[in-house]
Amino acid sequence: TILVLPITILSIKALQRALKQTATYRDIRSQKVTEILNAIKIVKLFNTEKFQEKKISNLYNKEQIQLKKACLAFASLTTCGFTSNVMMSMFTFGIMILNNSFDLSKTFTMIYLFT
Repeated sequence: TILVLPITILSIKALQRALKQTATYRDIRSQKVTEILNAIKIVKLFNTEKFQEKKISNLYNKEQIQLKKACLAFASLTTCGFTSNVMMSMFTFGIMILNNSFDLSKTFTMIYLFT
């Protein structure tokens, strides 16, 4: 647990940061789309469709990058959660073997505690 805890904390912080940044980019992108739709006559009049499309596409790409970061952070968080019990069991059994205190009652107790 001691080894997994820092990784879990870092993963949670990275996930929070990425989701917050994703929400910011999503808000900015939706605001830009709303502005463009409200001023579509001006956009058509001055022929700036490509420029506006690039601006929105750039914001969308930034949003997707933050979503990928959030997915990686969530994946590492769930991996730590699923593997911590196995690692603790292996660590405990290793210590029991090194101390020559490996008997049946302690073994089943440890299996019960870590599953």
